[in-house]
Amino acid sequence: MFVQWVWEPKSLRTLASHYQTGATMPDELIERLVASRNTSRAIRELRQVFRGIYDMDIHRITKAGAIDVVAHYNELSERVALANYGDAHVFKAATFSHIMQGYDCGYYSFMWASVISADMFSARFSGQDSDAEAGAAFRSEILQPGGACDPSASVERFLGRAPSNRAFLQTIGLN
Repeated sequence: MFVQWVWEPKSLRTLASHYQTGATMPDELIERLVASRNTSRAIRELRQVFRGIYDMDIHRITKAGAIDVVAHYNELSERVALANYGDAHVFKAATFSHIMQGYDCGYYSFMWASVISADMFSARFSGQDSDAEAGAAFRSEILQPGGACDPSASVERFLGRAPSNRAFLQTIGLN
């Protein structure tokens, strides 16, 4: 969730400075940077959706050779992510290392984490100065328990309601 603060002008004024002079980032540059947040965002989100689907698809395979993983990767990529890799013999799927590094059928969680992050930030922190109460709630409900309790229940307690995708959709420009 901490990535949300990087896009707040107040945070940028506090965190960003010239490496030699120490001068803070000019307001005009901050405005341009914040305005650029969603540049190519649709393509990035489609790529995340594609990777989540591909991850689940290949982890459903129960018999060796049941599908041609290269052809499936290329077809799904073109259909979902709008990316055509051309040569059917290029094993582009080999560049998707997450699927062999313990995320087994869980890549979709990257996108879900973005949804939850945007919701929590929007609900409790966005546009506010330091809010000690919200910060303490974040620490006690989200950070402190770690994996010791159901993360969905932690998020609901922090938000005081079920999570929503509204803030995420606004963040990516889909009001």
